[in-house]
Amino acid sequence: MAVTADAVWADDAIRVFGRSLYPAALRMTGNAPDAEDLVQETFAKALAASGRFQPGTNLSAWLRRIMVNTFISGYRKRRDGPTFVTPDSISSQLLRAESHTMARPKTWWSGAC
Repeated sequence: MAVTADAVWADDAIRVFGRSLYPAALRMTGNAPDAEDLVQETFAKALAASGRFQPGTNLSAWLRRIMVNTFISGYRKRRDGPTFVTPDSISSQLLRAESHTMARPKTWWSGAC
């Protein structure tokens, strides 16, 4: 099996930049498995787009931009995706809203004073 230039580029990029991308991915996602997935997807997209990278420019910034865009795209997909509503989720939301309303202090802007 021949090793391509892209494979060498990817191997070097992962070794050099993987450690610096992971903490940022962890801050964005809030958990380790999602952060690992985000970094992996970032490198997969970077490898696919490696022909568009301009040598002599900031590779770290390019990878971070890909990672941020990947995170935002994933967030939008989850946000815009279908919402599943069950009777249990509705009743728990109603209970939370009711307890929040009952526990809310009387303030001048609520018209209760």
